[in-house]
Amino acid sequence: MLSRRKAITTAALGAVTSLGGCGELLGSESDPPPVEALDANIVDVRPPNAGLTSATIPVVLEMINTHQSDEIPSPTVDYDAFVNDQEVASARKDITSLGPGDTANEEFELIAEYADLGSGIVSAIRDGSFRVRIEGSVESEGASTTFESAYEL
Repeated sequence: MLSRRKAITTAALGAVTSLGGCGELLGSESDPPPVEALDANIVDVRPPNAGLTSATIPVVLEMINTHQSDEIPSPTVDYDAFVNDQEVASARKDITSLGPGDTANEEFELIAEYADLGSGIVSAIRDGSFRVRIEGSVESEGASTTFESAYEL
């Protein structure tokens, strides 16, 4: 026969053991967003707005959540942008959430300061004949992945 103290301890241990797996059922531990299912590609580079000391180059990046059942909530894109393989900009941009199968076209404005560039790059930008490449990472709720895309004008 169990003493009252042993019976209470045994009942408490049984309750803790049987509830141990409930955290997953209640959603306390969820899978990270499927950022690895994100495809990011430059789909357009618009003519640069060339000023006296800098040029603004509008770049459209298409982002597709190829995962068919999970959302990528509020991803953040950190990127480095290159013109003819010379770095011209680094920035961070927050993107709206991408539902399963969603596509979003995001415009990034690359600001190229002429003082930081060689004369060949400045001429290429002003002539509108150059190659843009973006390298970056996408992060959402602690999950991250990297991407790279290029576009030739």
